[in-house]
Amino acid sequence: MSETSFEPVRELRRPVQDGLRTLLRAAEAVLGDDPSEAREALDSAMRYLERDLFPHLVAEEWVLFTAIDGAFGQVGTAHIMAAFHDQLRAMAVDLKRVADAASAAESHTPFRRYLLPLLYSLYGAARAHFAAEDDSYLTFLESKLSQPQVDVIVENLERVAEEARTAAASRSPSRAS
Repeated sequence: MSETSFEPVRELRRPVQDGLRTLLRAAEAVLGDDPSEAREALDSAMRYLERDLFPHLVAEEWVLFTAIDGAFGQVGTAHIMAAFHDQLRAMAVDLKRVADAASAAESHTPFRRYLLPLLYSLYGAARAHFAAEDDSYLTFLESKLSQPQVDVIVENLERVAEEARTAAASRSPSRAS
């Protein structure tokens, strides 16, 4: 099983990880004085969270964490990472509340002291989370699974993420793209 490569899973995760930069771009815009630029950057960050990050987290919970449980032979072995997902979602809810308030206001500047810590901490927490999964779970699974099993994981991650994205889009009001 040493010939197994989890690179297809890493490749699938890479755009989601790269998307975290939208949070940093939003923070940069919030530091600026242009309210429309800040509003657009915050909207972009929220779209990334809703359309990319959260569906990926759902897919991890249903597919990757299930594979981890199977490899360990025990249910709930990824509960710490699942709890981390819950915290990322909670931080995003807080960010959305403040971003909505800033968007409704004439200026975003009074909200900087709330927006910046949320944007930076969400970026840092998600980045650390991905790194921890890469270093522990993906490396572990790579040593336990066959390449066909990895291929099924990739297919299922894509499918579940798309289903989660579609479900989220049907629940939320349409926003400008």
